Amino acid sequence: MDPLHSSEFRATDVGEAEAHLRARYGSLALSDAPLAFGERVRADSEFALVEHDYAGRFSIGGELDVLSVGLPVRGARYDWTIGDESGRGTGRPVLFQPGQRFTTEVDHVTMRATTFDVAALARHAGALFAVDGVRIRFASARPRSGAIGRLWASLVEFAVERDDPAYVLLHASVRGALTRLLLEAFPLVDPPTARRASSLSRWLGYRRAVDFIDDHASLPITLADIAAAAGLAELELAAAFRLHAPGGVSALGLLRLARLDAARDDLRSADPATTSLDEIARRWGFVSAERFGGHFRAAFGVDPTEVLRRA
Repeated sequence: MDPLHSSEFRATDVGEAEAHLRARYGSLALSDAPLAFGERVRADSEFALVEHDYAGRFSIGGELDVLSVGLPVRGARYDWTIGDESGRGTGRPVLFQPGQRFTTEVDHVTMRATTFDVAALARHAGALFAVDGVRIRFASARPRSGAIGRLWASLVEFAVERDDPAYVLLHASVRGALTRLLLEAFPLVDPPTARRASSLSRWLGYRRAVDFIDDHASLPITLADIAAAAGLAELELAAAFRLHAPGGVSALGLLRLARLDAARDDLRSADPATTSLDEIARRWGFVSAERFGGHFRAAFGVDPTEVLRRA
């Protein structure tokens, strides 16, 4: 698994800002206007959470090398044209695809974006549908509905606030959730049909998934990784777990239980004077101490703070 990294960049010169954007994102051009530009990135090789601050009034256009969903969260003006589509305003996600020409008109905008490696996205789509050679090309820059757009916006806002390069499992959970939502929120040009599995294939896939989870729970694996290891589409994987898992626990539920067990070991060996519950929760991929505590109590019948105090 690739390590995470974070970076920051600031510029008050248009040429310097343009050179940075071209090096990171593709063939772009900024209009020559007064500008203060800031960028914050948290990323691995497949996925990045990005914050851009454009303190100026200018235009930007060109083509991207990466697939990106931009979310202008506030600003005086944000107008965009991508292919034969156009829109304006903040608070709604906009999809930019590699090789597709676009222009934007920006006036003091704060942008929160996600970028995806297309090859990695195709692998995840292959795991989702259990088919090879999925073509990642979207039919529209807009999400399917306003409700899905709002869901995307809320998840990105949460991810930017909580994600941290120090917590690789949490980052992987964010990456997996946004990857699945991307494939559902924006319509594909050629959507594949999920391959159906036989009863025997479901059973064998279930066993492969359980073994994979047992061996890799400490690593930043996602549902797509589990489905790929099982050789099943995600819907078929869910059906296999409903049929064969004790109590009908899901694949992600089993992964959560494995991580809860590891977190319990950490709590037992931690120094309560120097270790917080939130630190252990995020280390094992949980978004908050409150959410971690609820799952921990349901699994073990005791509050994790009690386990930490007894350490």
